Amino acid sequence: MSQLTSVSSCKDACSSGARSTQALGKSIWSMALFLLAAQVGLAFAQDGRPQPIVERFSDWPAETTVTGSIVLADSLGSLENLPASVRDSIGSAATTIGFGAIEPSEDIQKLGILSSDNGQAPEVILDSFSPSTNGSLVLSWPIAPELVTKAEQAARDQLAAGGVVFFVGRFEGNTIDDQSKIARFPLPGSVVFSGIENGDKASPEESAARDKLRKSTLARPRHVGLGLGENTVLILSGRKMMCFGEAGATIVLPPAETPVGRKTKTEDCLTEQLVERTGRRQNIKTWLVDLTQLRRRAIEATLEPFPGPNPAPPIVRSGTLFIVGGGGLPKGLMKDFVTAAGGSEAKLVYVPCREEVEVPTNSRTIQEWKQMGVASATLLHTKDRIQANEDPEFYRPLEDATGIWFGGGRQWNFSDSYYGTKTHQLMKQVLERGGVIGGSSAGASIQGRYLARATPIQNFDIMAPGYERGGLGFLTGVAIDQHFTQRGRGPDLESLVRTYPQHLGIGIDETTAIVVKKNLATVRGRGDVYFYTSPDTIAKVGDGGTYDLVAEQEVEPTAEDAD
Repeated sequence: MSQLTSVSSCKDACSSGARSTQALGKSIWSMALFLLAAQVGLAFAQDGRPQPIVERFSDWPAETTVTGSIVLADSLGSLENLPASVRDSIGSAATTIGFGAIEPSEDIQKLGILSSDNGQAPEVILDSFSPSTNGSLVLSWPIAPELVTKAEQAARDQLAAGGVVFFVGRFEGNTIDDQSKIARFPLPGSVVFSGIENGDKASPEESAARDKLRKSTLARPRHVGLGLGENTVLILSGRKMMCFGEAGATIVLPPAETPVGRKTKTEDCLTEQLVERTGRRQNIKTWLVDLTQLRRRAIEATLEPFPGPNPAPPIVRSGTLFIVGGGGLPKGLMKDFVTAAGGSEAKLVYVPCREEVEVPTNSRTIQEWKQMGVASATLLHTKDRIQANEDPEFYRPLEDATGIWFGGGRQWNFSDSYYGTKTHQLMKQVLERGGVIGGSSAGASIQGRYLARATPIQNFDIMAPGYERGGLGFLTGVAIDQHFTQRGRGPDLESLVRTYPQHLGIGIDETTAIVVKKNLATVRGRGDVYFYTSPDTIAKVGDGGTYDLVAEQEVEPTAEDAD
């Protein structure tokens, strides 16, 4: 589940003195607000300085994906709704364990999911079951209590092998407890009910069933409610979920905020619909969802509000940040990064941003560092949060690292792997020791405490419910977007700072970077960097310009910045 490869132009005519005074005043005010915010998520060090609480491992699902695929159906007949292409992908090798009554029709037999195992006693089948990547395990219930543990183990083994598991039957609040790993079927972090109809078509009985789903979701904090309509088939592959059947599925989430002065009611729940895909131009959000993002939204409802009203000021108290807008690095930037990390004595760690479990070990970044003569260059990658939190061999390179570089890709991958883990803590300590942290594209956005543009399905939305908390927090009080003017992302950042005016929005063009020391960000590269203090107040700063992140204004570069 992991890889670790080791190789031994100012626009305002103000003086810099006046700007420094303004910056100092604003820093003092921001620090005062920072201290007041201690009661909602900050702790104090012994010397009295405020420190943000360490991000918690439990803020994220321990397991963010399943290796194989899970299929839910209220009856075998419902499986006839599956398209031929999906049926073909299931495979013909199957083990069918019929705990309940199974009446296979000729059409169902053609699906290739029934075999001679159907006539054997369930305990015999379970004792001899062998998982298969190309096969399927079909479980129907009610399941005899004495066989539940064996059935759970068979399902887990089949998924671990990358195979398919069918759960067939009426679902009445079935769930899996992510913490104890004790399955009660069928989806991780979810409460599942059958007979939940979408929209206004629901009968009084169906409305009552939907209300029961909401109540069950509220009764299980950190869980997502899923209601299947009649004859609906729900498929989870990895972490992506879709359904087949006219009735569709209902998604229920606890409210993001509990109403002041009263208990949460079922009508406060958030309800969304998942429908069958019927055309190529259909909005992808209507027929495909990411279960991990849904689970994160459910967990988020149990935590203190984020972002808070008064984030800590954007100051890098020690060390340096290199934040690049993607599309290549400004000339000489990597050399400056390595120099800041110690030159020939630098101990560097490269963290790729990939969804795959295995990544190439001959990274171009690693090769470049070797050619520059650094002391060590290590590639660090895992999709296993538990390993990132508990495996000293995995995170040992960070313990004496002087620099970290985050690669480009989809930034939610970083959150899923490292947020709140021991690895995350050690990353922050590199900066605290005076080291350097850099990254491009996704590796830029992840450096903020607020994580912008982190939707696992597409990346068009700059605000991603469930993932906004996922930044690694090297720079607080900001939201960072990249590929900025090249992809026309100005309106997105305007929307973000309108929603969260307590944050400074930073949009970075391609082949452009900011180098952040203390509260000053110096621009490098061919493009520009846009600093949004509000939707209507934007500072455009080009190569060589310096912006005070606390005073929120462009300033004259200092002698240190000019070096």
